[in-house]
Amino acid sequence: MGGIRKTITLGKMSKKSADLICNRVETVNSCNLAGLPYPPDVAQWLGTIGDNFHDNLHDNLSKAGLIEARAKTTLGGWCDRFLDRGKIKPSTKRTVQQTTDALTKYFGKDIDSKSISEEMAESFVESMRKRKLSPSTIDKRIKTARQIL
Repeated sequence: MGGIRKTITLGKMSKKSADLICNRVETVNSCNLAGLPYPPDVAQWLGTIGDNFHDNLHDNLSKAGLIEARAKTTLGGWCDRFLDRGKIKPSTKRTVQQTTDALTKYFGKDIDSKSISEEMAESFVESMRKRKLSPSTIDKRIKTARQIL
């Protein structure tokens, strides 16, 4: 990669996990240099990182030039795609629309949907309680928001 050695930090984890990640990263680098496709297990792993405890690993790999960066998905875009996903009954569409409106009003349409943390979600629920929405409405919006996100 241009003669400059790049490092990837993993954070605190077991040596066994670090060794496994190291082997996979070395495989990615070797395949890139040789112009070969990734082995199926490595390709599958690349598709899942970022969705588990390796929250920043995908970003670190892309910053090191080993893989392509993922496109950021805004909350507004995610909500729009969810609403446009096919035939939805009118009553369900109304519920989904109310939830997407509440989410985008609270977080903003342009926030990266993956950046919404558990604490932020709890704050959203608390904001609905402060607005004195009924518990059943809050429960329904939480359930719908989980489906959307």
